[in-house]
Amino acid sequence: MFFSLGFDVNDHYKDFGGDAAAHSAPANDLQGVRAINTLDLDGLHTLGTVVVDYRGMRVTAQSIVPGNDEHRIYTSLLVELPQLERLIRVKQENFSSIKNRLAKIEKHLFKYTWHLQRLIKTIDYNKQQQKKISRFNSFDLD
Repeated sequence: MFFSLGFDVNDHYKDFGGDAAAHSAPANDLQGVRAINTLDLDGLHTLGTVVVDYRGMRVTAQSIVPGNDEHRIYTSLLVELPQLERLIRVKQENFSSIKNRLAKIEKHLFKYTWHLQRLIKTIDYNKQQQKKISRFNSFDLD
């Protein structure tokens, strides 16, 4: 298992809200994993992922990526190379079909994120205008 804590340990989330952003990021990651799983595409697999809140700490636990043991892979690679080549070619064809299906979904996501970005820009612009108006109103006319 791979564990990670929901804290801003190395200031990765410093510009986005620090520990509060680091605390909410695992839930967003989990939503992404759920979204990919709901696509139910043959050959597309995700890691087993769970987010646990325990005694005020948020922990993300994920299953280990298969084949992440580099030493064992390198030593067995020479023996298994012909089988791996066939497997890679099959996976490559499968990956291409998955990529094509995901591209269709990405178009819809792009539209959604584009509209969301425009909404955020509008909100930010309105906040700036309100600040300008409040600054203008704070000056004495004398």
